[in-house]
Amino acid sequence: MILTVIGVGRARRASSGLPADDAAHGTAAVIVAARNEADSMGDCVRALSAQTRDNLRFVIVDDRSTDATGDEAERAAAQDPRFTIIRRLPEAYPGKKAALLEGIKAAGEVDFLLFTDADCAPGPRWAEILASHLVAGAALVAGYSPHRPRRDWVGRAAGLETAGNAVMASGLIGLGSPVMCTARNLGYTRAAYEAEGGLAPLINEPSGDDTLMLQRIARGGRRIRYTFDPESYVTTEGPRSLGQWFTQKTRHLSTVRRYPARALGAVALVRAMDALVGIGLPLWLLGLVGPEPLWAAATKVTADAAGLWLGLGALGERKRLRDLPLLELLHSPLLLAAGLVGLIRKPRWKS
Repeated sequence: MILTVIGVGRARRASSGLPADDAAHGTAAVIVAARNEADSMGDCVRALSAQTRDNLRFVIVDDRSTDATGDEAERAAAQDPRFTIIRRLPEAYPGKKAALLEGIKAAGEVDFLLFTDADCAPGPRWAEILASHLVAGAALVAGYSPHRPRRDWVGRAAGLETAGNAVMASGLIGLGSPVMCTARNLGYTRAAYEAEGGLAPLINEPSGDDTLMLQRIARGGRRIRYTFDPESYVTTEGPRSLGQWFTQKTRHLSTVRRYPARALGAVALVRAMDALVGIGLPLWLLGLVGPEPLWAAATKVTADAAGLWLGLGALGERKRLRDLPLLELLHSPLLLAAGLVGLIRKPRWKS
């Protein structure tokens, strides 16, 4: 964690000094793939409609929803001609990648592709800020997607974990070893996307439209940036239960087997202590090993607290540190179990 914080500083310095964005700096499209998101779809469309950037179009892909997702999207976008609503038929090839591929095709010949999710409501300058990084020469820009504040224990723990993941994502980008990002707040150039063959090679993966594309685009020394501008943050609800959280982590970790050796090594480095604690503490409780796992746990908590204090400062999220004891109790065993399940059983995007 301390090492990634050094990277946060480097990423933060690299994200400054961007030029002002304007209509002469290329066209951009926002792609949203949605499945059974009727409750949030209208808010998402209205937030996108309020974006300040010119030369912007929007493609909403309703991926075979069984609720009123498509109806809500069409109703909210009815007065905005920049929107294209695609309703995929039940017999269409399943999965988020297939939906995104259809949306990217419908976006036409734009310079930049921006992505968020249907349960998100980006602020009005979100697209402008992401596009400005791409205008300045980045091949890909990633951003922070905090959970909306909640008082229940799952919401608090998951919110801090997401903030901690943003620290690691931005830190690894700053260190020149991009590994992770979130699809809720992401953009890349059309040229970089096409140079790497697009999403088609990943179509059967339940996740990875963010992390795997990041790693592929980063190849060949392409410039990757992370934005720390609070106006670029994209808030989301977060998991409502421990079961939803576990399912989400299983889906995310299922793509680890596709990581190249360098990225896999970076993940192993930052997650090694999680595995040690997740395995060691149960063995200690069963009396099978000595107190060494306790020392490992104490070291992990100390390192996490120090790293998060520094890293969350860059994101303006230090208030979430009050939930660190709760996260430490849950995180290591959750990651260990979700990682094993994700490697053994292929999860689905959404039911």
